[in-house]
Amino acid sequence: MLGSDATVHIASFLGTTDIACLGRTCGHFGKSYVWSDGQMTSLVEELAGRVIDCNTTDYEKSVLVGERKMKMLRELELLRSPLYFKQLIGNSNAIRYSQPLSTISVSCSGDEYVTAISSHVMRTGRHYATICVCGLSNPDNLDFGIKDWDKQGLDSFDPLCCFRRHHEHRDQLLAERTDEWGDDLHCCSYYSEGGTCYHANWCDEDQDHGDEWEGMEPLEETGQPVGDMYNVKLGLLLDLNSGTLSVFKDGRLLGVMKEGLTGAYCWCFGSYMATCEVKIERGIPPATRNN
Repeated sequence: MLGSDATVHIASFLGTTDIACLGRTCGHFGKSYVWSDGQMTSLVEELAGRVIDCNTTDYEKSVLVGERKMKMLRELELLRSPLYFKQLIGNSNAIRYSQPLSTISVSCSGDEYVTAISSHVMRTGRHYATICVCGLSNPDNLDFGIKDWDKQGLDSFDPLCCFRRHHEHRDQLLAERTDEWGDDLHCCSYYSEGGTCYHANWCDEDQDHGDEWEGMEPLEETGQPVGDMYNVKLGLLLDLNSGTLSVFKDGRLLGVMKEGLTGAYCWCFGSYMATCEVKIERGIPPATRNN
């Protein structure tokens, strides 16, 4: 009796999960109708579209993609939630969660390589994250970057596959390839020892690693030593509009580390032979020379 417009307005006060449940349990909301623009869509999709149009900033709209409005609304919810490490790969004694989940403790030695993967998949637009490392015993064996794959059940995993013992993971990586993957840059990271750029194409086992780039610096140059420990803060700006990854240290832009990035990525952190506490935070993308 209220009509579709009034019903959609009332339902707009629900959260994303409740809106999705409404469409699955109530045929009135889940069934598609012909709207005034002549397009077939459901009340749930119309509702999600109105929430996105009315309650998002220009920046948020710039990073939301997809044809289905409900999927975009879910992406908006993730974008507004705190960034955290969704998956840890490695021995539980070498890498584990602290509180909250945005913080992890790392203590690895020998041949152990641990990896932490963030919660948010980035598909378009500009994204910025800072990774703070405290109580760092060895600033030379850390990787900060992006990757486009997720895997569980490994005691040791280096997404760059730099070492021969990790080449066996390439077949597993490629077996899970989707249409969202980029063409040839599947992982890219800043290596702390010299500031070089390591990158990987999982289709190619013989590629070169450790590229130099204009503005590169080793991590420890701007670290703040506390006794024998270091506290450092690294910022990464992924611009999928231009396909670039830029590096900031303590808020200072070093430069564009890598170009040619396409596809979907998430933030990652990797380490071997290091002890530290690591925290990841989402931020508003800062201005760069390429804007």
